[in-house]
Amino acid sequence: MMEIISYEAKYQPDFKRLNLYWLENYHLTEQPDLDILENPEEKIIVPGGCIFLAMDNEKVIGAVGLVIEHEGGV
Repeated sequence: MMEIISYEAKYQPDFKRLNLYWLENYHLTEQPDLDILENPEEKIIVPGGCIFLAMDNEKVIGAVGLVIEHEGGV
């Protein structure tokens, strides 16, 4: 059964793997992406963002990160 969970540091390799898959597939990988994927806690969560993972029988099958780009409204 699939479930959505909040990110934990132990899932960093899965978060990186899933994101690199599509970034590399579309030739979009840049150094800032790699910096985020190496340390998502510092780059996404600490500034106020969040990461959710889709799990299927203990396996990470999807990930989404919500990043704060600037303070204030839209």
